[in-house]
Amino acid sequence: MNISFRVIVCVLLLPLTVVLTQGAPASAEVSRTLTVNGQGTAMYPAYAPVVTRYGITTDSTSVGSVEIVATTTDPSGQVLINGQPRGGSTRVSGLSAGEEISVIFDDALGRTAHSLVYLPQGFPKLKATDYDSGLTPQAVAITPTRFKDDKPAFEAIVNRDGVPFWVDADNRGMDLKQQHGRWTVSRRSMGLVHLGAQMEPEKSLTTSPYPTDSHDSVLLPNGNAVLMSYAVDPATQLVHAVIQEVDGTNHPVFTWNSRDHIDPVTDSVNPPPGTDYAHINSLQILPNGDILASFRNLSAVLRIARAAHDGYQEGEVIWRFGGRRSDFTFPSGENGPCAQHSAALHPDGKLVLFDNSPNPFWGKLCVDQHDPAKPVYANGPTRVTTYDLDEINLTATVSSEYSPAGYAAGFAGSAFRLDNDHILIGWGGAQTSIAQEINSSGDLVWDLRDDNPVIGERFMTYRAHSGSWTDTTPPTIQTSLPKHSTVTQGSQTIVSISCHDRGGSALATCEIPDHGDLVLDTSTPGAKKITARATDLAGNQVEQEFSWTVTPGNAPAVRVHRAGSKSKKGQQLSGALLSRRKTRARAVVVLTNNNLVPDVIQVRVSMTKKSFRATWRTMGKEVTKQLNQNLWKTRTLQPGESQELTLVLRAGRHRLRLGTASLKMSSFSELSGQSVIQDIRLTTRRAR
Repeated sequence: MNISFRVIVCVLLLPLTVVLTQGAPASAEVSRTLTVNGQGTAMYPAYAPVVTRYGITTDSTSVGSVEIVATTTDPSGQVLINGQPRGGSTRVSGLSAGEEISVIFDDALGRTAHSLVYLPQGFPKLKATDYDSGLTPQAVAITPTRFKDDKPAFEAIVNRDGVPFWVDADNRGMDLKQQHGRWTVSRRSMGLVHLGAQMEPEKSLTTSPYPTDSHDSVLLPNGNAVLMSYAVDPATQLVHAVIQEVDGTNHPVFTWNSRDHIDPVTDSVNPPPGTDYAHINSLQILPNGDILASFRNLSAVLRIARAAHDGYQEGEVIWRFGGRRSDFTFPSGENGPCAQHSAALHPDGKLVLFDNSPNPFWGKLCVDQHDPAKPVYANGPTRVTTYDLDEINLTATVSSEYSPAGYAAGFAGSAFRLDNDHILIGWGGAQTSIAQEINSSGDLVWDLRDDNPVIGERFMTYRAHSGSWTDTTPPTIQTSLPKHSTVTQGSQTIVSISCHDRGGSALATCEIPDHGDLVLDTSTPGAKKITARATDLAGNQVEQEFSWTVTPGNAPAVRVHRAGSKSKKGQQLSGALLSRRKTRARAVVVLTNNNLVPDVIQVRVSMTKKSFRATWRTMGKEVTKQLNQNLWKTRTLQPGESQELTLVLRAGRHRLRLGTASLKMSSFSELSGQSVIQDIRLTTRRAR
């Protein structure tokens, strides 16, 4: 994730901890804004200080880039985006699906932390409505899809605002839920997939030799799984419903086949020539180990002995609820289930059904329970029905029914009773809503729907399940500083460091030097390091060290020429510098700072022949003694700046000799320790 904004900080490595503390007393005059801009992007829900989580929907025009507009009118307040002080409009790029953008306000209204989740392309903009302020804030697992299309299809665990804690695209998961504290999902062609702490696939459990069906699955406390499958009879082409329990190594330990218990002709409401005469679509393991299974094409729910008990053999059908051969009687006016998609029996004897009723896909599937031999017919609308079952006297009465106008789910859907006696509904093929929650009185308390105004283009969910979400994902710290970075001494290198969080809770603290835009310390050679820390509101913390190596800077640049000449031919001074007629000559040495930051050059000289006498001057002062004692230094030179030394050469006290002598000049950079040594050749000859 990249933020297209730079702040150059001149103070090097001053540790600033962006720890958010309680702001000043609230002021009615302070206001905030938080929204997103960008082609094909939208944010939901609308910003409110109490809302911590938002979704950013995108379409095919999005390329992982969005503009965040976050402001506060408090002049002493601040806005941090991914731990960095920002304000106004900030573009964040390099986003991947499910990645979160942290926005923190710290002003007179207090301190609030928010996360904006960048959703996969095509994910619907959801709209949630709370009709009861006392709702339990549990997570809701949904699998948004248009069903008629292969893609886009999503798996998501969302909060009460419909914003994902976690989201995955294109796996075609059908039944996503939490079982014994573990998230699982039934995916097409993959079986029951165990998801790990970071929601990564850990392993799959599958049936054999039959292909695993993804309608439903049950994970048992011992690690076994009860799965469903279909076995096609090659002779008749009949599709038999199979229930199979497998252990953790996919070894079958129990197998039930509808072929042995159901008559395709007399029991099915979709008899041959239809081949799928049973169509199993939900499973539940009851407290005593029995299986409760729903069969759409029987319009019946069966209780099956998973093990022998109370005179029943393993696999035997204990009772049938609804259908052609119902063991239960129903009161006048109640005709029982019809093409139901989920069934859940509770210890108090209440059976909760998502009763689809007929639809354009499957036709008439309802049985008159008062005359089961009559032709099947089309019943009324889709309904969520709770029956009171008397398993001793085999009677069933309706204790509640919820059937809002305009909700017709011809396929899919679910209804599960929560711990507070509310019912969570996944509306399946009814695209009016994705999910709803009703209380024990049948009142609507929560609604989640696709905000698309065209109902036929809205997303649906195969089922909806409640669960608890725990953020176990620590924040991450990103930097533009590559690993094993090497920089030159004195160079100005700016790196960006930012904090990021994903996992369902917002970023709480981000401790980074210089607010995250850092000018690296390159003042001295050697290894350097800094440490950054980040914590989210769930208490997950990460500490990360960033290091770089500073290599020594450059040696000074030295140029020697005759006085009055700008020659750059090197260090040799040729010609009649000295003779019996000319006993004094001048040369100029130019010392240049060759580093990227201010530097001081230290110089020393030595002469091989004593018949010459050298005097050095600079800036109107003689510095001969200092040079000979290795004590002379230039003033502080800026990068590229030079200082000149003037050499005055005279004949010695003794008779002038002909020939060549040398001055050796050593020039050291105090910054880098690098040096350069030059030989200045002095030539004498007779005058003509």
